[in-house]
Amino acid sequence: RSVLCEQTWQHLCSPSSTLWVGRVRPMFAAKKKNRSFCHGRHPGKVLDVQPLPGRCDGISVALKFVPLLRTRCCEVDGTSKPLEAVALEMVSKDPPFPGIIRMLDFYKTRGAWVIITEKPENTQDLFDYITTCKLLREDTAREFLGQVIQALLHCHSRGVVHMDVKDENLLLDLSTRKLLLIDFGSAVFLKPDKEYDTFDGTATYAPPERLTRGCYKALPSEVWSLRILLYDMVSTPEERPTLKDILAHTWMLKRADGNGSQSVPLQGYFNDPVLPLTAAPAEWGEKRNGPKNPHASLLENEKKKKKKQCVGKVSRSQ
Repeated sequence: RSVLCEQTWQHLCSPSSTLWVGRVRPMFAAKKKNRSFCHGRHPGKVLDVQPLPGRCDGISVALKFVPLLRTRCCEVDGTSKPLEAVALEMVSKDPPFPGIIRMLDFYKTRGAWVIITEKPENTQDLFDYITTCKLLREDTAREFLGQVIQALLHCHSRGVVHMDVKDENLLLDLSTRKLLLIDFGSAVFLKPDKEYDTFDGTATYAPPERLTRGCYKALPSEVWSLRILLYDMVSTPEERPTLKDILAHTWMLKRADGNGSQSVPLQGYFNDPVLPLTAAPAEWGEKRNGPKNPHASLLENEKKKKKKQCVGKVSRSQ
């Protein structure tokens, strides 16, 4: 536990604290939960707050502590607010959507922003649920994926892109089998044509164009993360096909001719154990002597410069 979170927790829970809203504070007794949220460059500390026994008006909530120096803020009506809280306010406007976590309030302390959200009972994050089940049935994965897409479409309709869709950011109600989208710490405002050069979500869910082009757009990036989420739900390493299984697949056994009207078996092209690809016709794929690398000349020039620099250093030393 960081010192910041411990001090902030003691300050918030002290009897003299005035940071709590009156309707919230009397209802809860604090119970700490050892769980850290480290999404990209915006880590936070989450604490559970359970309702006091015997109180009929109590609800469970979760507090997320985000250090001030690591909080992305935006100006709203001349006031600086954490972008995560603003995004949660935008997606929670009436009419509310049941598939998104509800924010109750947020506060600023001397060292951190505190974001208070509901904490539904009898829930488990989807990561732990998949780990327990090992593999989800396709109809279950289809149902879950549909719920996630509906929640994301609601966010888009309110001008917000979540940007960190993954199984750890989805809470599953074990009684109703309904999902809740949580943790908007990496969210951005919807700008369909804007290209981003930094990724604040989880690196393993980052789109490939971030590496190939150095930039990406928010909405296609979110679709890519859904592909990884679906793979996590329905696939296990033990079920991967072998290379022979891939070659035996119908997609690999046939190819369309130039007119696209006929199909020709490709299996014979791979039967030669020594040169498996040399039997392929010239028109299939690129020729072996394809176009020259456009950066080859630049690389050659760099090599020549380095050689000249090395020769110059040797001559000077002599």
